[in-house]
Amino acid sequence: MKNETITQRKVALRKRDHAIMTAIATNRFITSSDIRQLFWKSQTTRNHYTRLNTLTKAGLIEPLVGDNLAQLGYRLTKKGIAMLSSDVLKTDAIQNRRFSYKSSFDHDKLLVAIRRVFEESPLVSGYIPEHEVRRMLASRHGKEEKRNAGYKVPDGLFKLKTAQKILTVAVELELTLKSKNRYQRIFRELLTSADFDVVFILTANANMARAIRTIALDVRANDPYVRRWPIKRGLYFLPLDAFLTQRCEATFEGDGQPFSLKSLEKEQTAG
Repeated sequence: MKNETITQRKVALRKRDHAIMTAIATNRFITSSDIRQLFWKSQTTRNHYTRLNTLTKAGLIEPLVGDNLAQLGYRLTKKGIAMLSSDVLKTDAIQNRRFSYKSSFDHDKLLVAIRRVFEESPLVSGYIPEHEVRRMLASRHGKEEKRNAGYKVPDGLFKLKTAQKILTVAVELELTLKSKNRYQRIFRELLTSADFDVVFILTANANMARAIRTIALDVRANDPYVRRWPIKRGLYFLPLDAFLTQRCEATFEGDGQPFSLKSLEKEQTAG
């Protein structure tokens, strides 16, 4: 990338600096390793530290400190938000400044890693992170998601090209086991949603995948509202560690035959 600079408010920024700030606004936060991977691709370079220090000294980003006082990453300052080119990004970044707890940070950091794996597949396009999905669905349903709103905001949405058609896939990340009643409500909303076609559920471990899949099957069989729903929503489960290590070759199990993103790709190539 060229070292061309753009001067705004007496701060000289490279195009890459604007890209870094946009990445932070889009993903809520960023770590130094995220920056290195996104913009330098090298495991040995330290150029990312130089750019992060420059943006910090300019007052455009600041350390994100968690509830244990450890530095978790970086987020935009109010000054940095003001320099974003997009009003939508500015709105998202302002809302994201409230986020500062390690549990939330860990959850969202995993979602960034999950998104990268999905986007390795040529079959995946148009990935939308949770905070953008929340805004989109609130507009679509005319109300924000609450306990009795009647719809579920997933942790991500993307388009998946299959041999038959293009599906809208919802991504759900489950790291802690909730109560059975809570899962019954969640699965009722997922199985009767008109916002997506298929749900990929990534769980903390294999035991958790089996446990909540059992609840999902019970809801599908016995919930009268779900049973009357005219369109069947596919649910597929996969332990998170298998997904992050095996990546596009990891196998989802659930409704229908088990599959991986790689196997879907091979099907289309063969066809």
